[in-house]
Amino acid sequence: MTTMFAAPSAPFKQTKPPDVCFIEDCHPPRSTPFQPDDSFYNSECCEGLWVCCSKNAAKGTLEQACALVRSVFPLPLRRKFLEFRSPKWALDPGPMRLVILASNEQAGCIPEVTGTPLEDMNGANHTYFPWTFSNENDFRESNTANPNKGVLTIHECTHAADGVIRQQIDPYFHEHVQLLYNTAIANSHDGKPNWSDRGTSIPIEFVTQQNHTRKGGSYDFGGRYNGGLYAMANRDEYLAETHCMLRGMTAIHGEPPEAVRSAVDFGMCTPDGLSNHDPGIHALLLKYFSPPDCSVNWPVRAPDCDLTISPTTLSSDYKTISATRWRIRTQSTHWAWDIQFHRWIWASQSDCKIFFSGCAGPGYAATPFWGGRQDDAGVLWLGIESSKPTRPTSLFISQHGGHAATNATVEYQTDGGLWISFASFQNIPQGEFSLDMN
Repeated sequence: MTTMFAAPSAPFKQTKPPDVCFIEDCHPPRSTPFQPDDSFYNSECCEGLWVCCSKNAAKGTLEQACALVRSVFPLPLRRKFLEFRSPKWALDPGPMRLVILASNEQAGCIPEVTGTPLEDMNGANHTYFPWTFSNENDFRESNTANPNKGVLTIHECTHAADGVIRQQIDPYFHEHVQLLYNTAIANSHDGKPNWSDRGTSIPIEFVTQQNHTRKGGSYDFGGRYNGGLYAMANRDEYLAETHCMLRGMTAIHGEPPEAVRSAVDFGMCTPDGLSNHDPGIHALLLKYFSPPDCSVNWPVRAPDCDLTISPTTLSSDYKTISATRWRIRTQSTHWAWDIQFHRWIWASQSDCKIFFSGCAGPGYAATPFWGGRQDDAGVLWLGIESSKPTRPTSLFISQHGGHAATNATVEYQTDGGLWISFASFQNIPQGEFSLDMN
């Protein structure tokens, strides 16, 4: 007799629960708590979800990855990552964790697989329980082909979360996603998937789950894929890709690759677009993942930064000022401001959400890349609202390219709605820097 870790919310009718759901089919609990190998990794436990970053990765990668997972994966779900136990066929018992590799590293280089058959494991963006692998390039500012920094990490971590949810929360999640995927496949015309409530066919052929092939292209579980809407490849990719669509992270600069072109062309790459085309998966994603307004539990610790900029002016009573709404505003008359990554550091911890003057569209809403646009008054600003009054002690910013600010003012909003200057900064550079307000 086998026992599930958690009771399913509905009976299985069309699929069988995977082995990850059953206690007897998984490793026993670790005899000692998991600790990353600090000779290879710089690591941080994000309240249950370990982020283990190769020491060869670029400076600041760990901090960006931690901010990303905290913004996308809610606290209750992150805690379940720590309880995950791998199926017995897996080499490592768990917990489920994110590994960020340097650009010249392959998955087989991690210390956990040294001396095992897995040390020949290739690739840097895939999931193999209990590891979900990503790469420092997903956070690099030089990755101009994809301003949606972290999209590959979100995709892979969704695969990991899929395993965690099925084991620790609701085994029926397995069949629920499969049925939604089957519906997406069924709503097709002549081999062309149709996710439109207007009856418009998306002009691209999909991959069948049965043989993973399509006319003119192919897909296999080794990661090789040629053509087709990637979300239609199979149940697992459907879940991961629609999660990225929920976050508006398939709209990219230039000509979209074939794997997402249909989603972009037919408006599926925004939360509203996904809701219109596939309300079932939209609702299910919102049940388990943070909404795309980027509500965040920001960590208190600032990223490592070589350049700290002191304010030109700072409120004389800055230590006593407290407010729930803050923003950084540039006095520049330029029409755009691109911020690749930013983080407010608070005097006291607070749950926050981002708001802004405007953005370039889906995928540019400061999650984490902000393609800033002016408000109706022609002003560029990026704000944050906290759940309780607090004050910032510093603000980390990464800005590169032609749309960068050279001066800025940090402001807070009074109860009466007025914006008051808190600190001003002049001659700020391109690159990564911290604005000191303490």
